[in-house]
Amino acid sequence: RTYTLALLLPFLSELVTTDFSYSLLPTPKALSSPPLSKLKNLCIVGIDKLSDKDVWEIEWRFLESLRLLRLDCLPKLTTLPPPVLQIINLQELHIWRCGMKNIDGIEALQYLEKLVIRVCPNLESLPRGISSLKNLTTLEIEDCATLIQRCNKKTGADWDKIAHIPKVHLGPISGR
Repeated sequence: RTYTLALLLPFLSELVTTDFSYSLLPTPKALSSPPLSKLKNLCIVGIDKLSDKDVWEIEWRFLESLRLLRLDCLPKLTTLPPPVLQIINLQELHIWRCGMKNIDGIEALQYLEKLVIRVCPNLESLPRGISSLKNLTTLEIEDCATLIQRCNKKTGADWDKIAHIPKVHLGPISGR
């Protein structure tokens, strides 16, 4: 029995989109079409041309089942666009190798349990709002020299923002 892709999309729970697969999409909005409403994990990886504007075009509100979002190797992505902050049920956010300068507004993700930031040298501080994330139990900041220094226990300027988080890992990328 053969199934068309359109019939299988409503059952898709994980999607990894890369530079190649992204080029097959007619628009960024295609990532958030109603058939993908059951998607639990979305990884957007290595799409050099994906900009803040493109991320704005994704209709994040339709991804109501999304629990994990990984933004990886997106050099033109400089902020967390407000539409991403509409994913109210998001539990894990991974930001790896992006051009992020800030993650302002992250406090909107009230169910966020885990935040991982790796190799984002332009991200130099955490927003004050991170201290209001009461469900955040794990914070990993790896290979982000300035940010790690600011989050250093007791001596870092951002330590008071993250002191409430039970598991904080700061340092080089670990093999965990």
